[in-house]
Amino acid sequence: MVEEQLRLLEKTRAQRLEQAQAKSLRGVAQLMLLRAIGPSSAWVLGQEFFGWRRFRNRRELASLAGLTGTPL
Repeated sequence: MVEEQLRLLEKTRAQRLEQAQAKSLRGVAQLMLLRAIGPSSAWVLGQEFFGWRRFRNRRELASLAGLTGTPL
């Protein structure tokens, strides 16, 4: 039953990516082009980073990704 649900989820995600209208879905599609990021990770990152957040600059994006240092 779980495997059937996973297949259905993967099929639904693939269909939504084919019709990628939203910015977040285009981000998911671009992340999937990277070799180190799989479909599930690309989906989570794309939705979390580009789904509802607005970044004013690169530092805000890097901070969310954990790539900036902490303030002293």
